Amino acid sequence: MGMKPSTRPVSIEQVRSLLKKSVRDLKDATTPGLSSERVFTILYEAGFSCAQAFALANKMEAPRDGGFGHHYEILEYLVEGLSLPDSVREQNRIVRTTRNANMYTGAEDVSEQDLKTVYQWAKRVQAETFGWFQKGMPQALPKR
Repeated sequence: MGMKPSTRPVSIEQVRSLLKKSVRDLKDATTPGLSSERVFTILYEAGFSCAQAFALANKMEAPRDGGFGHHYEILEYLVEGLSLPDSVREQNRIVRTTRNANMYTGAEDVSEQDLKTVYQWAKRVQAETFGWFQKGMPQALPKR
């Protein structure tokens, strides 16, 4: 299906909240005692929040009426919109597949490699997204 233009105005507050959530999630993932499944989910959310913020800032949304699913669409839009390399697209696929297995089948076997992949992915997505906002919409960045 692909992304479609949104008719809603850009909410700087909503975009900023998603970016703040990403920063918080990356920090929260280092909390001692969490299961590998929880750490994976938190890191996934850190990256996905950036993708959501990017889509909202560009007045785009993923239709929820079929297709590959809104997570796929939003993450693909981020890769295209930021001109990220295919390696990020492949990481998207890996982390999305692992996330779906954990969420929808109850699988709890998140490997060390899965954690390494999702951590590297979340850090890269966050850095690229924040870089874009710094240049194109600095008013949406979280206050320090």
